[in-house]
Amino acid sequence: MFKHVAVTFRKQTAPMYMSVKDLDEVMPLGMSKTEYVMEIRSDEFFADVKVAVHYNFWDMTNAIASCLMAGLKLIDGHEMVYHEVASQFRTNLGIDIFHGVSSDIASIVNTKMEYNNIPFYEVVITDGIGFYTAKSKDFVSYHIQEKDEIKLEFKISDRDGKVNVISQCFDILAFHSDSHGVVRYAQSEALHHLHKSKPEYGADWELLRAEWFGNPEVEKMPAYHSGGFISNADSFNYAAYPPPPYSMLWNVIVDLNDKRGWSREQVADWLETLDVDISFGSENEPD
Repeated sequence: MFKHVAVTFRKQTAPMYMSVKDLDEVMPLGMSKTEYVMEIRSDEFFADVKVAVHYNFWDMTNAIASCLMAGLKLIDGHEMVYHEVASQFRTNLGIDIFHGVSSDIASIVNTKMEYNNIPFYEVVITDGIGFYTAKSKDFVSYHIQEKDEIKLEFKISDRDGKVNVISQCFDILAFHSDSHGVVRYAQSEALHHLHKSKPEYGADWELLRAEWFGNPEVEKMPAYHSGGFISNADSFNYAAYPPPPYSMLWNVIVDLNDKRGWSREQVADWLETLDVDISFGSENEPD
C-alpha cells in the first residue's frame, strides 16, 4: 500500500465553445457540458483525468471511473499507484473498477513539471461516455440437440454500424438449474470479448456493462464541494514538499481549501511551517 496517494472524483460543468470561421477566436454556445474528473496526487506523479459524459448517463459511476482509470494506464510507471487508487475507489467510494478497459480510449493532452519536480499529466478520454451507446440488438438461445447444449448468442452493434455476433455454449442441465446465472456469465464473457476485439470502444462497452448489470447505489461517498467526492483526503502530505514559487503556492492553497476540505486555520498553520516570507505590503508604505 502506498502511503501518499490521494484521489478526488468529482463532477463539474464547463461551457461549450465553437470555432468561428475566419476569426481567430471561439464563441460560447450558451450550453454546458458535464465532465467527471479524477485527480491523482502521489509521490510518483500528479494526474488529472477527464471525461465528458452525456447527461443521460451521469449516474453510471462504475463505468465512468473504470474509463478514467484506463486513462491512467498511459502514464509511465502508473503501476506504482494504479492498484492503490482502485482500492480507494472500492473501499472509500464504493465503486468497482473493471481493469480490462484499454488505454486506447484516452490520450495525454498536456505534460509539465509540478513543484518538487513531480510530473503532472492531463489525460482526456477522447470520445467521452454516452455520446454513442452500443446496442444489444438480439439475444437468442438455441437448443443444440445433438450435443444437449444451450447456445446463447448476442448481437451487439458498435459505432461503426457493424454487428458483433458473440455466441457461447452451455450444458443444458446447468442452464436449466440456474439460467439467470448462466446468462449473466455469458454477458460478462461477451464484454471481455468486445474489450479485446475492439479496445478503442472500451467506454461504449463499459456503458453496456452498466446497463446490463446495473450501477449499485453509492452510499459510502462523503460529499464535498460542488457535488464531488474525495477519498483518503489526508493521505497526501503537502508539508513534505519544499515551498513552490508563489503562483504555485497559491494553487496549493486553493487545492487544500476547495478540494481537500482543509479549514482556513489548517491552511494557516501549514503556511507557518514554510521557511519563506509570504507577507504582502502596500506599495505606498514608507521604508
